[in-house]
Amino acid sequence: MPEPPGILVKSDWLAAHLNDPGLRLVDVGAPQRYQQAHLQGAVALNPGRLNDPTNPVPSQLLPPERFAAVVGQLGLGDDHHIVIYDDTVTPGAARVFWAFEYYGHERVSVLDGGLGAWHSQGQPTSNQPGHYPPATFTPRPHPERLATKESVLQGLPRSDFVCLDTRSREEHTGQRQMALKGGHIPKSVHVEWVNNLQQQGQVAFFKPLEELRALYQQAGLTPDKEVASYCQAGVRAAHGYLALRLLGYPRVRNYAGSWGEWGNDPTTPVEQ
Repeated sequence: MPEPPGILVKSDWLAAHLNDPGLRLVDVGAPQRYQQAHLQGAVALNPGRLNDPTNPVPSQLLPPERFAAVVGQLGLGDDHHIVIYDDTVTPGAARVFWAFEYYGHERVSVLDGGLGAWHSQGQPTSNQPGHYPPATFTPRPHPERLATKESVLQGLPRSDFVCLDTRSREEHTGQRQMALKGGHIPKSVHVEWVNNLQQQGQVAFFKPLEELRALYQQAGLTPDKEVASYCQAGVRAAHGYLALRLLGYPRVRNYAGSWGEWGNDPTTPVEQ
């Protein structure tokens, strides 16, 4: 099948390639909405299904074999171009995108504007559950795409390391406390995830790359840095990860444990 235009695909491109045999559509939105309307053939995937409930560190991905079993049963395999979408460009879609990238699947994209963009073009939807034949997914973990508490602690003394806090301003300053400690990781640049988006009518799209680049560089987050993106549970953080991947930043990690781990550890340093 033809090469996709990149990490983000537009609804007109998707409409033109909807019947490509190697394309797989993944709806990560609310189950009730999926039952009412989704892209023809799309399978439903709750992003929480990819988290490991047995891991004592919060919000960690399933281990390789279990991840492969879940996505393979949905028909998402090594040879497929996987397009993920939600109602709009949500952190949930970004989280699933990051999960596939972490496990080494490079042909993965996000639908810019999600189902809202699809609707706005008058494209048809279905209320019949999608189904693909089971497929083989081979996990190839990329540790450099995952930040851990240990890697952040090791990075803090380095001049080329920075944390990206994608939470709200109130969480960043500690006014809203979501763990035993409030505040932020030292050396954090604060860019809330919603700032990646622009509203067009009822649909939120990613800002043009020039605007995204200016947003992050004005905040002091430049491509020469290694970036650990975090939030409360690694979901909003994945949206920051996705934005920086769009900009071509070469060293970006998603801190999956995020503040749920850092803020509940009495030994980690905190700023407010």
